Amino acid sequence: MGASPTRRFAPAGSNRSSHGGNKGSFYYRFASRDALLGELWLTTVLAYQEGFVAAIEAGDGLAAALHTPAWARQHLDDACLLLLYSRHDFVQGDWPAPLKRGVRDQARRFEACLKSFARHAFGRVGLTQIRCATFVLAEVPIAAVKTHLQQRKPPPPLVDELITKTYHAIVDGGDLGRSILVTRAGSSRGVKDRFEPA
Repeated sequence: MGASPTRRFAPAGSNRSSHGGNKGSFYYRFASRDALLGELWLTTVLAYQEGFVAAIEAGDGLAAALHTPAWARQHLDDACLLLLYSRHDFVQGDWPAPLKRGVRDQARRFEACLKSFARHAFGRVGLTQIRCATFVLAEVPIAAVKTHLQQRKPPPPLVDELITKTYHAIVDGGDLGRSILVTRAGSSRGVKDRFEPA
């Protein structure tokens, strides 16, 4: 992820668009192509986040976990974009203040969802519970769809089955879930957020 977003997303080319117009007229409201990319990423992640937040607010953690593959199938190009970049790419450096603020706000919304889920599913909001929430709601779904998105293919139904089985193993009080929740968290660090339902 060390490469510049511009180099990876907007290769250098003519200042004329494919339909003959001046590209400058398209970019006029952005300080740079990087700023345009940041706005595109934020708009896309907020669109993704809507379904995730709705599932959490409805008390349906499994639906929140399954939202990632479902949304990726319906928005394949957008999902591939979210896989390439992280909010960390847009909160450091010389980005416009409104973009930084928007990225921070969506991250806080995601963190609030994790706390709400942890309280509902595990009965408290400690480091271990937040770590488990991050694992079942973000890390597992993202890992499950990653290979398929890298190939620009929609995630197959098997992905949903794998996510569901992992979710039940952690959340529904099985031996694995109990062993995790009674063990002190070794680390509170979460994934390097991609979809970041926040």
